[in-house]
Amino acid sequence: MNSYEVKIFALWVRKDRPRPFTVRWEVAGRRQSRSFATQGLADSYRSQLMCAARSGEPFDVESGLPTSMSPTGARVTWFEHACRYVDMKWPKAAGKTRAGMADALATVTVALIRDDARNPDPRTVRKALIGWAFNTKLRKTPQPPDIASALAWAKRASLPLSVLNDP
Repeated sequence: MNSYEVKIFALWVRKDRPRPFTVRWEVAGRRQSRSFATQGLADSYRSQLMCAARSGEPFDVESGLPTSMSPTGARVTWFEHACRYVDMKWPKAAGKTRAGMADALATVTVALIRDDARNPDPRTVRKALIGWAFNTKLRKTPQPPDIASALAWAKRASLPLSVLNDP
């Protein structure tokens, strides 16, 4: 799960430790820290965290790291990220907002899927994305066979988020 709720604190120095310089930060209320032998290393690490937070990069709540620094960040696909985003926004979103969000995410998702010979019908893919994938309540309900196969294909063919970092 990702969060944009990040606080980064000043360096903490504990002279009685072998690694006296500690970088402390908080992601979604969970405290994180990492210690370093030199102040330069600690400052550099803190700077990386601050750059990621300032650029609006999501932080993984489990590891406490930005997705670019997280070992699992490269494996997250666009489709998975978009579904998580919908799940986060769904409870407080109005009906028209939900519909607009599903439509916009479906448009972007189609652009971030690998083309291959087994592409389902584009209209079926769009219907599956809007009606089921980007609908938190319906995603876990039984789907018609054509919708289920289109969603399975979209999950498999979705590009990793790391491609968005490559200009």
